Amino acid sequence: MSTLTAESTLHTATSAPPTDSTLETGLLELARVCEAAARGNLEVRALTGPTDGPLSRCVDAINHLLDITDAYVRESSASLDAAAKGKFYRRVILRGLPGSFRNGARLINAGTEEMKNSAAALAAARARQDQLANEFETTVQTVVNSVASAATEFEATAKSLADQSHETTERAEAVTSASQESSASVDSVASAATELQASAAEIDRQTQQSAQLIHSAATEATRTDAVIQELCKAQSRIGSVVKLIHDIASQTNLLALNATIEAAHAGAAGKGFGVVASEVKALSKETAAATDNIETEIRALNKASTEAAAAIARISKAILSVNESTNLISSSIAEQKGATEEISRNTQRAAQAVVHVTRNIAGVNTAAHETGVSVTLIQDAAGELSRQAERLCSSVSAFMNNIRAK
Repeated sequence: MSTLTAESTLHTATSAPPTDSTLETGLLELARVCEAAARGNLEVRALTGPTDGPLSRCVDAINHLLDITDAYVRESSASLDAAAKGKFYRRVILRGLPGSFRNGARLINAGTEEMKNSAAALAAARARQDQLANEFETTVQTVVNSVASAATEFEATAKSLADQSHETTERAEAVTSASQESSASVDSVASAATELQASAAEIDRQTQQSAQLIHSAATEATRTDAVIQELCKAQSRIGSVVKLIHDIASQTNLLALNATIEAAHAGAAGKGFGVVASEVKALSKETAAATDNIETEIRALNKASTEAAAAIARISKAILSVNESTNLISSSIAEQKGATEEISRNTQRAAQAVVHVTRNIAGVNTAAHETGVSVTLIQDAAGELSRQAERLCSSVSAFMNNIRAK
């Protein structure tokens, strides 16, 4: 018998006791409804049969069960769908849901509330992450600006030292020329030669000191590079921590999806949703722990930045010492000029002394040239340090933009 025939038979039945044919038709109708419900169609209902008797009671009971089940599924689905979209205010309406249906609805509502709290905690963690990122970017930008400023001053000081070295070379050449033209008495030549030797010794000592200071400046520059490398390593560690936060967020989304599926299939066994909610809460704690790791890494970066600033300060101090040493060299050269002028007035009677002085001046000229070469290297290093600071600034900006975009 077709469904249409069965429905017609049930509609035309009377209140008289059901015949075997009527009973069979009713049972087939009930089977059809139960099979449709088993396939997930909760909207189908059994058609009204006899108005009394066991078959009528069975029809009413199944229809009532389907009404409650359909209402429970619709409400729980709507609540979980809203929660998945971040709308946690939608709750399962408990009115009309008895027994296990009501208990399951309460568990879903409790889980939704827990998801709401977890979402709020994640939002707060993200806000804290953005705040820490801004603070970190500000700190690094300050350090980079300090490094760039120090590099500029370093380069300017090196240029000044190069100019003074060039002036030293010119004065040494002038002394040599003056020595070749000297025509004074032997006594004056001897006295002037003594002064010239002492002055040359002072120049040699100051030149050696300048070389040592330049070496010290180069050492400090190396330390500064090591500190900057430490900053790069700290950035890499922060990237790992940020990746961890991203992974945790992904797992949280997956658990939320699993919770939706669990609720959809829960029925009377909806207690499993509580386990999923506990997992979501645990992941939230892991997110908070990852945020703590970010704070630890930022403190490490701040320490490295402090060391970089201290290293730059030491470089500036070393360059200042080089400048002072150069001033002493200039003073010694001035004394040499006075001595060579005395030699010029006695050159004819002091040829041998003049040769000795010329050799000393040639040594000074060579030392000044070597100082100029060293200063050129310092200028190149200062320029490279400035360019590294610019690249570091660009890298930090790109890194922070990447963090904020996640």
